[in-house]
Amino acid sequence: MKNWMLKGNEGLLSRAFTLIELLVVIAIIAILAALLLPALSLAKQKAGATQCLSNVRQMMLATTMYAQANQGEYPWTFTGVVAGAGICWFSYIQPQLTSTNVLLCPTKQRNTLKLNYSYIFSDDLAVSGYGANFQIGGCHWPGGNWFFDPVLDSGIISPSTTVYLSDSGCQAKQTRDPEKCITPQSYEKSEVWILDDPAGFGGGFVTSPEPNWGGPSIRHQARSSVGFLDGHVDGLKASMWYYQDTPWLNPKRGGR
Repeated sequence: MKNWMLKGNEGLLSRAFTLIELLVVIAIIAILAALLLPALSLAKQKAGATQCLSNVRQMMLATTMYAQANQGEYPWTFTGVVAGAGICWFSYIQPQLTSTNVLLCPTKQRNTLKLNYSYIFSDDLAVSGYGANFQIGGCHWPGGNWFFDPVLDSGIISPSTTVYLSDSGCQAKQTRDPEKCITPQSYEKSEVWILDDPAGFGGGFVTSPEPNWGGPSIRHQARSSVGFLDGHVDGLKASMWYYQDTPWLNPKRGGR
């Protein structure tokens, strides 16, 4: 009986891995992990971009519903009783949303939603993950003596080629060259929620470190999630629509 057990143990020992075999197995696992990790990272990025497009689609639907309930008038970009406090565009559409999480891009860092904003120079918070076209919403801001009425839906020349929402937001360059206005090296601000032309009313803010105004972010594999006034959304490179004097933000022109 003892001899049988000994032989059995010897058989087990003879089938054990050697050090070289273990190193080979570890090397194979490491190679497989190196091959799989980029694929997993890419899949995560694609999932984030898909969720972001879904967010923009829901916000565009909420914006349309708001306009329909307000005689065709789009939400104010921002309004305020006194300088330093007020209400912005995503506060207006919030009642039409199923969740405020829709207002937060899943891949934007430091994403902390503030439905009532404080219009101050600050770089320690993220108001939203998206920016709304200032040329559509306008503003009522007594503190800065800024008064621009929102555009009516009847005043939009080409809804299908007029951008209302986009991932926010990078510091843009004031240039008509689409390849240089926003690049992968552009500084990404933390709390941009106002989208404007680099040569528009807020152009001086868009092209500076001022945190509230900016151009689109290209955080989804060099693309932005973009919402148009006819309700459709798309993932686009910034060079396709964003640059100085762009018609894609102009309600009286629309992109071509």
